[in-house]
Amino acid sequence: MDGTIEALLRRLREQDWIDDPFLGPVLPADCAASPVWPGAPRWAGIRAIAETSQGTRTVTELSMEPAEADAPALPVGIVWDETGGRRRARVYCNKAHLGSDQVRGPVIPPDPDLVLHPTMRGYLAALRAGDERGLLAVLEPGLRVLSPFGEVKAPDVRAEMARRFAQAGGVPLMYVTATDDGTRAALEFISWRIRPHAGLGVYERAPSGRISVFRAYEGPVPQALPGAG
Repeated sequence: MDGTIEALLRRLREQDWIDDPFLGPVLPADCAASPVWPGAPRWAGIRAIAETSQGTRTVTELSMEPAEADAPALPVGIVWDETGGRRRARVYCNKAHLGSDQVRGPVIPPDPDLVLHPTMRGYLAALRAGDERGLLAVLEPGLRVLSPFGEVKAPDVRAEMARRFAQAGGVPLMYVTATDDGTRAALEFISWRIRPHAGLGVYERAPSGRISVFRAYEGPVPQALPGAG
């Protein structure tokens, strides 16, 4: 995508509606009050991270760069969905970074025809079961995790992630959409780690087929892994 605020605003204004993390489903003309709206004075620019497309859905990841010099950037994921012929954008971020403690409930029901890449099926099964060996089998050595709190720092992130989730007894999570371009999967989900809430996870796969990078867009949620930020 064109990495400018003007291009992002044009694309958002072309949607039939936007599901905003602060305002809920609204018309584009009614989004100016949202703290994450790119046209707000708090944002000076955007930095593109990645874009994943499959069929009628594209997922854009970007970093919102603040106008204040010392303020942190805000990672944002946007799902552009034209399924059924209507243009919708679902916006995901950690609302806690903008001062909100309001949990965002589920925004869409599960896709009844959902198909996951075999790696993602294995990851989901191991994650939900708290299966440490199963997680290690689908996570690439050298794994990077960019949580809602920042990048996880640990001597072995892969082992730390598998151990933590196993000790927790697993993570109650359901994927509701899948956008997979063959090397990267962008998956909207519902999780019950706190009361049911919506989020977006993006998983890059190495040539081995295992997950090498994971980026999460959700919050406010408890910090699940140490060393983030």
